[in-house]
Amino acid sequence: MYGGATHGSDSERTPLIGQRHNRDRLIFARTRSTSAPASVAARMAVSVPRRSVLLGVDVGTGSARAGLFDEKGKLLGFASSPIQIWKEGDCIEQSSTDIWNAVCTSVKSACSLANVDGKEVVGIGFAATCSLVAIDDDGSPVTVSWSGDSRRNVIVWMDHRAVKQAEKINASKSPVLLYCGGSVSPEMEPPKGHILNVVKGFEGDVERSSQRSPIKVYTVVSVLWKNIQIAVGWRMSHRPQLDGHLGIGLSDTQEIALPHKGDAIKLELLWVKENLKESWSMAFRWMDLSDWLSYRATGDDTRSLCTTVCKWTYLGHAHLEQLNEKDSRDMEACGWDDEFWEEIGLGDLIDGHHAKIGRSVAFPGHPLGSGLTPAAAKARNFELGLRAGTPVGTSLIDAHAGGVGVMESVPASDSKSGAADDEGICHRMVLVCGTSTCHMAVSRSKLFIPGVWGPFWSGIRVDNAFAAFVFSAMVPHYWLTEGGQSATGALLDYIVENHIAFPHFANRAASQGTTVFGLLNKMLESMVQERNSPFLSALTKDLHILPDFHGNRSPVGDPLSKGMVCGLTLDASEKQLALLYLATVQAIAYGTRHIVQHCNAHGHKVCLGSAIERVCENALSLLYVYQMPMLASIFSFVLSVMGSKIDTLIACGGLSKNSLYIQEHADIIGYPIYLPRENESVLLGAAILGAVAAKKFPSLHEAMKALSAPGQVIYPSKDPNVKKYHDAKYKIFRDLHEKQLSYRSIMAEALP
Repeated sequence: MYGGATHGSDSERTPLIGQRHNRDRLIFARTRSTSAPASVAARMAVSVPRRSVLLGVDVGTGSARAGLFDEKGKLLGFASSPIQIWKEGDCIEQSSTDIWNAVCTSVKSACSLANVDGKEVVGIGFAATCSLVAIDDDGSPVTVSWSGDSRRNVIVWMDHRAVKQAEKINASKSPVLLYCGGSVSPEMEPPKGHILNVVKGFEGDVERSSQRSPIKVYTVVSVLWKNIQIAVGWRMSHRPQLDGHLGIGLSDTQEIALPHKGDAIKLELLWVKENLKESWSMAFRWMDLSDWLSYRATGDDTRSLCTTVCKWTYLGHAHLEQLNEKDSRDMEACGWDDEFWEEIGLGDLIDGHHAKIGRSVAFPGHPLGSGLTPAAAKARNFELGLRAGTPVGTSLIDAHAGGVGVMESVPASDSKSGAADDEGICHRMVLVCGTSTCHMAVSRSKLFIPGVWGPFWSGIRVDNAFAAFVFSAMVPHYWLTEGGQSATGALLDYIVENHIAFPHFANRAASQGTTVFGLLNKMLESMVQERNSPFLSALTKDLHILPDFHGNRSPVGDPLSKGMVCGLTLDASEKQLALLYLATVQAIAYGTRHIVQHCNAHGHKVCLGSAIERVCENALSLLYVYQMPMLASIFSFVLSVMGSKIDTLIACGGLSKNSLYIQEHADIIGYPIYLPRENESVLLGAAILGAVAAKKFPSLHEAMKALSAPGQVIYPSKDPNVKKYHDAKYKIFRDLHEKQLSYRSIMAEALP
């Protein structure tokens, strides 16, 4: 956890919860002590209302956390337990056994602290990092480590062992790279797959596949022009059908399978097969960590549409036919492309009806199996201590859970005036700030943004009424794009903890009963007066940092990018430590500003009407597929001018509790930042999955609206000098990466 500023501690809330719970227990005791008949006493006892508590579990990089929420989304209590991690060069590994033990510890501790009986928990949801878990046919760990240690069966999300595999895929120039921002990262899966769309234009049919055929510019232009004519004609006449054509020539009842970042496999799977052949032969299931958690809790191997669409090769459109299914066991995974797996040399993963990668796939929040198994529920032997049969919802990736937990946390009075409820959400970007930071935004149309992952989806169906129903990997009915910074909280820890003044400073913070970051914030405030600085941010006028210490995920998409610090001296004092900390916070904020501006420059949200939107998105896709970057850039610019933009930020995660961190972001980006009522938004997002699984709400979006609530709003500084200062530093920030590319080129020439 990061930061010194919070909005009320759990210790302040817990006594009230405990008092109410104890009062209920006293009623039971008095009832049993009266002389009334046993049957009357029993009826009186039964009449005492029992709380309905929702449990969210989040497994991050360094700890497992559990949060308990009431039916209004208020946090009752939470607890965390550390997770062991092994780091050897680019290889970063964990143990699923250790992770589950940490989950059980945190759940039981949270229940104890909040005075919640396990029987009061009515729904459970899991969220976790995008780490890869390997287990054998009886669920035992299978090592993924060079060491051969069987405990180490989890490849952590930030592992960079697969850099060569990523470079190989990027060199292929596959058109599906469009769905992950133009290139893949070692932290994600390589987008590969097949595309077969028929484009009908004045020049005839043009078949598009993964093997691109030559196409002339005038053919593309004529195709686009015909589609614009079709769309405008429909808009003017309100015709329900368009002679069997939609967008780029789709039949009015045709379902299409589009490429996306998930048209891929785990890069780590390729690495394991090439380097750990014994482990490859032993592994019976390969699972994303969040899917493994729900499997461990329920025994149901159903995978999440969130993980499979965003991180694997799953074609989610097939699930539109299964929206009304009630039993996850009936939701057969019909979106795997067997031919694809065969082509890339991993055909053995489709054996046993895809048993190794998922026989069934369900929407987030879908109830799994028969709920919590007796083995996972029992109070002894280090399990959860909950009621067997408690509903468990299909899981989410942790950043997506954060988005679910906060996306509806903007007050209605602050929503865009005149904007419909389903349009206002498209103006927002969620910052899930932890070890890394994910930047989540949704839109009604699919948008292709270089250097930004997505658009993610679960499917699209076109019917006779010319209506499209789109289900994203995070919020139903929306397309999701995701930017990110691979190291934010981790970078702050690295900068601060590796400074020579840190040990003494940490001891001083502990003696004062505060955090290291809290004490650093106070020191910076005092330095403003000491150094006669016009404002706090100006303390770093001679110190500039490029925060790419673990590569650049977005929007540059350069895993080889390195961190840079300009302005170091021989000063090793605590005050110099404070300046390095502030400059790092600012550098992270400049990175977020770069992502936001980049998304807006590429038309993040377009309000042109559904027909024209679909033409535009297909046109942009066509230009990228046939490698016409200049035309694509022009088209993106036109869309950005015509569309609305992201102008509201919502922050959650550990770093969002740091007041200086959030204020610097607001000042640097120039937008207000909304903080949710509950700090633990990822846990709330996971708990929302449990609420949906328990049938407390009819849909995920309805649960989001009911359980999310706004908190504090942090506004940018109104001082024009602050804006001028950050504009200047942002220019230097952008220049640092350009300089690094130049240096890299010079050295490449020296060492061919």
